[in-house]
Amino acid sequence: MALRSLRPRWLALGLLALACSLQHPSLPGSDQDSQAEDTLPVDLGTDTQADTVGQDTTPPDTLGMPDGSEDTGHDVPPAETMADAVEERVEDGGVDVVSEPPRDTGVADTSPRDTAPMDTTPPMDTARPMDTTPPMDTARPMDTTPPMDTTPPPDTAPPADAGCRGDPECEDGDPCTTNTCDLTSGRCLLAPVASCCNGVGQCDDGDPCTTDACTSNRCVNGRVANCCRTAAQCPTGDPCTTYACTAMACVPTRRTGCCTADAQCNDMNACTTDTCDTGRNACVFTPRAACCTGDAQCNDMNACTADTCAAGACVNAPRAGCCATDVACADADACTTDRCVDNVCQRDPVAVPADTCATAGTLAANTEGIQTLVENTACARSDLGLQHDLAYTFTVGPGSWIVYADTFGTAFNTRLTLRRSCADTAELAGNDDRCGGRQSLLLAGVSGGTYTLVVGGVADADRGALTLHYRIAAVPVDVPVTLLGPSPGAGATGTVMGNTGRFEAFRGCVPSSSAVARGRQACARPTDGRLGDAPEVYFVTATCPGARELVASTCGDPHVWDSVISVRTWFSGGRELGCNDDCSSRSLRSRVQAMTPETAGPLLVVVDGYQNSGVVFSCGSFTLSLTGTYY
Repeated sequence: MALRSLRPRWLALGLLALACSLQHPSLPGSDQDSQAEDTLPVDLGTDTQADTVGQDTTPPDTLGMPDGSEDTGHDVPPAETMADAVEERVEDGGVDVVSEPPRDTGVADTSPRDTAPMDTTPPMDTARPMDTTPPMDTARPMDTTPPMDTTPPPDTAPPADAGCRGDPECEDGDPCTTNTCDLTSGRCLLAPVASCCNGVGQCDDGDPCTTDACTSNRCVNGRVANCCRTAAQCPTGDPCTTYACTAMACVPTRRTGCCTADAQCNDMNACTTDTCDTGRNACVFTPRAACCTGDAQCNDMNACTADTCAAGACVNAPRAGCCATDVACADADACTTDRCVDNVCQRDPVAVPADTCATAGTLAANTEGIQTLVENTACARSDLGLQHDLAYTFTVGPGSWIVYADTFGTAFNTRLTLRRSCADTAELAGNDDRCGGRQSLLLAGVSGGTYTLVVGGVADADRGALTLHYRIAAVPVDVPVTLLGPSPGAGATGTVMGNTGRFEAFRGCVPSSSAVARGRQACARPTDGRLGDAPEVYFVTATCPGARELVASTCGDPHVWDSVISVRTWFSGGRELGCNDDCSSRSLRSRVQAMTPETAGPLLVVVDGYQNSGVVFSCGSFTLSLTGTYY
C-alpha cells in the first residue's frame, strides 16, 4: 500500500466496533458509556441526560433525516460504510491525509450524498472477523454527515493509548529494577539492578563456605572461618605450615625443623646462639665463646666478687662493702677518710678542730685589737646545740671584762652563744642576725672565770668556711661601765640616763655609784684648750662593718653643768674618734659627730665633767642621746 495514514484506519475500526455494539447489545464491550470513553471525540448524535454540554438537543426524529423519512430505529448503515464515510483521500505528494468530518449541527443535511463506491478492503490486523449480522434497529438513522477531520496538528503528543510518556509512568515498585520510558516506542524498559535482592533466596551463591543474607536489598555472602572445599582455599602465608582440606575444614601441619624467627629455634643448650636462617627457613645453632656450664669456671680470683654461671655466661658481681684497695672505698664524701681494711671499707669522720667539748679551741684574752679565726664547719658534727658547730673556751681573771665576737664575712647563716661551760647549754648571751644580715654579733660583760663560746649554723645546710672575729678585754679598775643595747635602727635616736656625781660644799663633785673621778681627760675645751677633770661615765657599744656616722649629744638635756663627750675605740691605747665640750658659745652641753671605723668592733662613749675646782663644779645627772647605726 502507498504511505497510508494509520489514524483513519484506526478511527474506522473504532466506529465499526461501535456499530457492532449497537446491533448486538449482548456482545462484550457494547456498553455505550464505556464506548463513549474509549472512542475518539466524534459526535454520533446520542441523546443522554448525563452528557448534554456542547451536544445537539434536537429531537431524534429531526436529526440528520431526510424530509418525510421514517425513523424506525434500525436503519443504521453498515459498519464498513461508516468507516468509509470518515475516510477521505486527498492526494498530496502520494501521502494519505485524514480530514475531520464536520460536526452535526442538528439541521437536516441537504447536501448531495457521496455516491463513491465504499472501500470494502478489510482493515489490517483485525482482532476477529467482521460481524455481518444485520444491524440492530436503532432509534434513529446514523448521521451520515461527512466525518470530522481527525488529523492531529503537527508535533502533538501521541494518543492516550499510545504508551508511556515519561519514566515515572514505568515505576513498578520493585527496588531491584531500573524503570525507564522509551519515548520513541512508548514502551517501558525494565532493567534488573546488579546484586539487588528482595529476599535471602536470591542470594544463594551455591558456596557452602559462605553465609548468605539479603541486607538493604543487597546480597551479602560472608566467608565462614576456616571453611574450605579445596586445600587451595586454606592459608598460604606461613612457609612452615601445610594445610589440608578435611571435612570442609583447613587442617594445619607444622613442618619439622622449619622456622621463620629466632624464637622458634631453641636446642636447650646454654652455650649456643640459636638463630633462624630465614632464607632456608632452618635453625642454626652457633657455639658461644667463653660459655660456662658451672660456677667453678667463672672464678676471677677477686675476693670482692661473687662468681656464678648464669644462662651459660659468667657473672662476677661485686660484693657489697668489699674492697681490695683504698680507692675502692672512696665515697665522694669530703668529711670521711676512706680506707680498705681486710677487704672491708672503713670510713672515719674527718677530724675537725674544736668540733667537740673535748677538742674545743682556745681564745686569747686581753689582747690588743680584734682577733680573727678562719675555720671550716662543713665536716663538723652538730652536737653542741647548733648545726655543724665549733666550741672555744677562754679564761679571765678577777674584775670586769668585755667579750666581743662577730661572724661578719661568713657566707651562711650563723649563731653565736656564750655559756658558762661547754656542757652547759644555758646561754649567758647569744645572737643570730645583726646589722641587717644573717651574720652574728655578741657583746657581753663577764667577771673572772672560764667560759665557752659556741659558733655554728642555724640549719643543716649552713656549713662551710667560717670567719670569727673576737676581743676579750679587761675594764680598767674602778671604771663604771654600762653596756648599751642594739641601736633602734639606721638614723634612729636612742637615749640613756647617767650621773657623773653630786656636788657637796667644801668637797666639790663627789662621784656617784655610777661615776668615778678620772681627771683631765684627753679632750680640750674648744675655747681655751683646758681638759675636763670632773668625774665621768663610760658607755660600751659596738659598731657594724663599714664607716658610719655616730652622733652623741647632751644638748637636749636640761642639766646646767658643763659637760664633755668623747667617742673612743677602747680604753687605754684606744683611738679617739671625736670630742666636744660645748654645743655652742652659749651652751655648756656637748655634741660629738664622729665616723666609726671600717671594721666592726667595740666602741666607748664617755660623758665627763669639764671642771671640779674653783667656783665651777661640773657634775650631775644627764640624758645622752645616740643617733646612727650601731649594732
